[in-house]
Amino acid sequence: MTLGMFAAVVTTLIAAYLLWADRRGRQLNND
Repeated sequence: MTLGMFAAVVTTLIAAYLLWADRRGRQLNND
């Protein structure tokens, strides 16, 4: 795996986590 591919995977994982955390946080705040 090249460094560019690794960076792309890490960026995707971080973006997915931020979206998940934001959605989870909004659900908790709505309660």
